[in-house]
Amino acid sequence: MKIIIKENIVGLDFSYTIGQEVNVKKEIGEDLIKAKYAEEVKLIKRNTKKSGDE
Repeated sequence: MKIIIKENIVGLDFSYTIGQEVNVKKEIGEDLIKAKYAEEVKLIKRNTKKSGDE
């Protein structure tokens, strides 16, 4: 799961700063989001078709 950090967070084996985008296990990401320390990064699908292509 990709998240963006909203608060500085430090643990035994990690350190994240505000604004950092990181990939974490889904369980960890959900916990950080629930605690309002992070937000999920949503991927936006874009239309890659060019005008006139068919």
